[in-house]
Amino acid sequence: MSVDWEVIGPQLLERERRPVMVLDERGRVIRTNQAFRYLVSDGRHTVGADFTAQWLTPDSRPHFLSARERAITGDRTRVTVRVVESIFPLDLMLELTCVGVEPTRYLLAVVVDLVPRRQSSPLIPAGGLLYEVVTNEHGPWQLKRLVTPQGEQEVDVDPTPCFRKVFGLSAECRGCPVKGIGRGGQAHGVVQAPSPDFRAHLLVARNVTQDTTSVLAFPVETETYTALVEARVHHLSSRAKLSERERQLLQMLLLGRSLKEAAGVLGITARTAKYHQQNLLRKVGADGRVDLFRLLL
Repeated sequence: MSVDWEVIGPQLLERERRPVMVLDERGRVIRTNQAFRYLVSDGRHTVGADFTAQWLTPDSRPHFLSARERAITGDRTRVTVRVVESIFPLDLMLELTCVGVEPTRYLLAVVVDLVPRRQSSPLIPAGGLLYEVVTNEHGPWQLKRLVTPQGEQEVDVDPTPCFRKVFGLSAECRGCPVKGIGRGGQAHGVVQAPSPDFRAHLLVARNVTQDTTSVLAFPVETETYTALVEARVHHLSSRAKLSERERQLLQMLLLGRSLKEAAGVLGITARTAKYHQQNLLRKVGADGRVDLFRLLL
């Protein structure tokens, strides 16, 4: 039984959380999912681009073309490539699979891993930092290297755990990402600073060697979180074709406002606010108000 890729392909792509793109047999990008666009597109033209010529560095092109030929002949193969002008110093490990049936065949490229490029001065966000810890079977993790926007610091390894040296905490970070990854894997976590105001760091941890794990920490404050929620709301509103009033109400609900409070801010009655809430829940596919928070993930 053959599968009509033109029909089910777009639906499968958008359900896939990993970054995925589809190439035609000439190597041109014909479709990408949202995760791929967020990861590497960076606003540049994606669909219709020659992936090999326009996206890959010269040293990566022969490896990708060789892997592509193997995939077209029926092998599922993996290849690590470097994308030109990438914001983050990462190489992509792609798994290539041929889909569709002759005469129309496509190449499915799934990003299965991100490989950080080793640099003396890693690119990190303003106020953020990169650090490496010595890992063992149980922890706690001891700081080995620290890079801030001001420069790199070599750290003498001592018994003081990383959560105390880096963040000044008295206990292990809640949901420690270092503890949550397996060998060769990657994990995310959030650590909140001991402050009356909301101030947190998003942590991305990845094994570098058998006994070393790197952690990239992005600062997230109230303003940043609010901006992220607004961006997510804008995306959800556009996709669900919400009205402007429904979009405003969705944003307030996701920021924790009650329906009564939202009605007061918007200058409408509670009954009207409830009507808009029922409409937006139906459009975005949420079972109820609590289920809306799932959409932020």
